[in-house]
Amino acid sequence: VRVTDPSGAPLADVLLTTLSGRRLASARTDARGEARIERLAAGEHRVAAVALDRPPAERRVAVPRDEALEIVLGEPYADVEALEPVLR
Repeated sequence: VRVTDPSGAPLADVLLTTLSGRRLASARTDARGEARIERLAAGEHRVAAVALDRPPAERRVAVPRDEALEIVLGEPYADVEALEPVLR
């Protein structure tokens, strides 16, 4: 799996997860935006990509697959100057 931003730049530390049968499989992308999820059962899977600074994405993939799955995550969330105080 390769994860990029809309400009094509690789995204590191993106959590990828999927269910393979009853087993949760996951991996994190490296500095090149790449990760490999091992030991997936043959068939169709939904792969979720989650980063802390931008909206998540989900893609369907059929296993086995010859080429890498590409996932593009959206633009980063806008900076928040401060959180509103919580009244109790």
